[in-house]
Amino acid sequence: MDALRDGSVSPGMLLPTSWILFDGQEFAGEQHVLSEGEYPTLSAMGCLCSTAIRSLKRVPLFFSEPSIFLHGLECFEGKEIELNSEVRSLQAEGFNNHVLSVRVKGGM
Repeated sequence: MDALRDGSVSPGMLLPTSWILFDGQEFAGEQHVLSEGEYPTLSAMGCLCSTAIRSLKRVPLFFSEPSIFLHGLECFEGKEIELNSEVRSLQAEGFNNHVLSVRVKGGM
């Protein structure tokens, strides 16, 4: 279900969740917007294979409890990191910048 044309939301409506991934720290550089779904490779995310994801934040939506799962290898393999809020710098938070696949989960 989608938001009504006037922008209002009806009770019980599920809203999609989107995340913005940046190739620079502090939400700088190229932006890649991902909606709920699975992205097994960087190219599936619309990124070049040389792209390094360094920060990310969710697009704020009401009634949403989104999460994003970052994987160190393609096809959702390797180390998995689950995040539920924005990250100004993956490296500064102790995470590796090596992200090759992403799974975006939405909520209510």
